[in-house]
Amino acid sequence: MIRAMAVPERIGRFDIEGRIGGGAFATVWKARDEALDSDVAIKVLSENWLDSTDVRARFLAEARLLRRAESDRVVRVHDLGELEDGRPYLVMTFADRGTLSQRLADGRFSWRVATDVAIEIGKGLVVLHAAGVLHRDIKPSNILYRSTPGGGEQAMLGDLGLGKLLAEASMLTLAGGTPAYMAPEQAQPGAPVSVRTDVYGLASLLYRALTGRTTHSAASLAAVADPSRSAVAPPSTLIPDIPRALDAVVLRSLEPDPDRRHPDVRSFIADLRDVLEDRVPADDSTVAGTTRVNPVVDSTVPVARSTLLPGAPPRGPQPSTPPSGMPPHSTPLHSAPPHSTPPQGFRSSTPPQGFRPSTPPQGVPQHQSQVYGGQPPRPPVHTPPGQTPSGQTPSGPAAARPRRRRLLIALVATVVLFGLAGAAGVWYYLRQPVDVLNSSGEIQVSVPRPWAGESQDGWQPSALTGGTDKTQAPGLLVAESAGEFAQTRSTKPGIFVGLLPKGTKLSADKFRTAVTAAGCTEATPLPVQAPTVSVAQQCNTLLLNDFLVTTPSGRLAWVRIKKPTSDNTNPADILTKIHLNPHP
Repeated sequence: MIRAMAVPERIGRFDIEGRIGGGAFATVWKARDEALDSDVAIKVLSENWLDSTDVRARFLAEARLLRRAESDRVVRVHDLGELEDGRPYLVMTFADRGTLSQRLADGRFSWRVATDVAIEIGKGLVVLHAAGVLHRDIKPSNILYRSTPGGGEQAMLGDLGLGKLLAEASMLTLAGGTPAYMAPEQAQPGAPVSVRTDVYGLASLLYRALTGRTTHSAASLAAVADPSRSAVAPPSTLIPDIPRALDAVVLRSLEPDPDRRHPDVRSFIADLRDVLEDRVPADDSTVAGTTRVNPVVDSTVPVARSTLLPGAPPRGPQPSTPPSGMPPHSTPLHSAPPHSTPPQGFRSSTPPQGFRPSTPPQGVPQHQSQVYGGQPPRPPVHTPPGQTPSGQTPSGPAAARPRRRRLLIALVATVVLFGLAGAAGVWYYLRQPVDVLNSSGEIQVSVPRPWAGESQDGWQPSALTGGTDKTQAPGLLVAESAGEFAQTRSTKPGIFVGLLPKGTKLSADKFRTAVTAAGCTEATPLPVQAPTVSVAQQCNTLLLNDFLVTTPSGRLAWVRIKKPTSDNTNPADILTKIHLNPHP
């Protein structure tokens, strides 16, 4: 994960034009097929995993799963081969229009565009499930776009590295996925998965596209599986113009209990279409604020679309009830139902039975009538035109103007106060750090909430120290995008901490040489105390801070903090909040 792989000139019969991206297990290159006059993507297993039979098997299994789908909505595998050093590679469809992650880099979509995108991705999942394959890693970076004839484009599902056959889904499954988008059952080792696992992933991706943020801040598998994790906030509480009917559809598919979600992707898509095409009435019981019963549905039975189930609340305005998973303090406010019974002590404006309105006595103009039974009427007061009788409150249009002005001022003041309070709440939320612990419990970091998008566990110290030893060691990567952390052209922030094997020796000069990135310039290192070596680099608008830390037990650890120059986070503050507790 340190040094970028050297750009090869050719892979097989393909001319390499550049690196597209990569992750923990593989690197993807753009290549040119001169024989067929077309561009392709070639995915090559990382050399770190060459000797791992398990990772190699998973790499080749991905190719078989992709070929199994054979659809334009899923990245196609055209060929596979093996490099001279024994590493396998896959020749795949080239996504010339980038990824969904790139399109969401500036924030979010309008609710209609986001819903359309989710429906298109859902169609790919329907194809994949029909082929007997689960995806299990639905996230923006795994949604790719390619051009189609006529100037259109096609969304495709990619990266089936965590894919699994449906026939094996009920068997014991290793925990895995991207914490920000994965279903709770994926984070539980040995827990079975199903098509509802992908339903949750699709809903998580839609939530991100709708609101600009993920459903939760959990950055580790343990945090994802934690049953006490905070409930997901309805999208409309973050973006007010999102229909409450869409709230209900999304929240249903984000239920922690798989049996309470949509039974399959088809029914999820059907409900999304209903909202998009305005086929859900405003008072339908699918609107957030009512309770909808979701019984266990046999997923083997095709479901065209979800419907209002027997026993669900009647149509029409209902008393305010928080949707499933929504905390009571976030309950939306509703007006009282028609003909509702007034509370005790409430004075109705409807005249009681037997009451007769007052009638002006004969000879008194209608506009001067009074309710009799108390004081007698006052005699008419003759006032010159344009003046108000002394001691009386002005009435009519002249009096209404000041009242309207006062109401407008009060309304504007209220809106400003609520806006300031909301901005302060968002600012406070984003400033709260997120604590992440690696699976062995030896490394804990505390990072700004926006950084905690994805996490990875473990690393190979030989990447830093050199040599051929491919042994894994405790490590923790927490970043906005784990796949882009090693790229110096990406400014997405993150932190990596890796423990070196006990007894490892590494000089300061060798450490500086190992972490120096090509194309970067030396920057002023942070003033830290020995025994810590500090190296700072600037790569355009990116800042890299590397530290070689010696723990109290004498064990070395490598820390890399990456952030854009526009980020005001102080790397020294993050460094002081790292807790290392290496096992003996």
